[in-house]
Amino acid sequence: MLKAVYNIKKGKVNKALEIEEEYLSVFIPITNINEYSSEFQIYYYYYLMQISFIKEDFNKSYLCGKRVLDFWTDDKIEVVHLLINLSNISMRLELYDDSLEHINKAIKMVDNYNDKKLSFSAYIQLSALLINSKQYDKALDIVDRLANLAEKDDSNIVKSIAFQHIGTIYFNHERFKEAYNYFEKSNT
Repeated sequence: MLKAVYNIKKGKVNKALEIEEEYLSVFIPITNINEYSSEFQIYYYYYLMQISFIKEDFNKSYLCGKRVLDFWTDDKIEVVHLLINLSNISMRLELYDDSLEHINKAIKMVDNYNDKKLSFSAYIQLSALLINSKQYDKALDIVDRLANLAEKDDSNIVKSIAFQHIGTIYFNHERFKEAYNYFEKSNT
């Protein structure tokens, strides 16, 4: 399961699907999961969350992610990543209130860490949620935070993603000159 998840994280989706078909389909689904240790259950549900997501079975992915969250109650970075994932999955299911709840929890936790990448991921997810749920006024409120995070980052990819989101927010507010400027910045 961990090898399949590793391949998913590395963008090797076909390899993950091969692993699932060749090895994991033999014993998944497990009908007596509660007989296994909690650590195994976490891996099991995390794997199912990831593989279901790439198969676009967002309902199953979301339910499995919620099961993983049941095991993790500590204030730790893994929980932040999981909350960001759950926000993304629930956004795809158009469960915007759930998505907002997950990302707000993640942002509160992210403020406790000095991790620019994690903070950036959380704010990008919040931006995507607000854009997808057509809450453009609320999205405008996070533009400065997103721009500041992008400017501090050395990665052109990170900056490009942030500037695309900011451009989209301005575009939806019919502030076309600002949108154009950020879309132009995203190309550098």
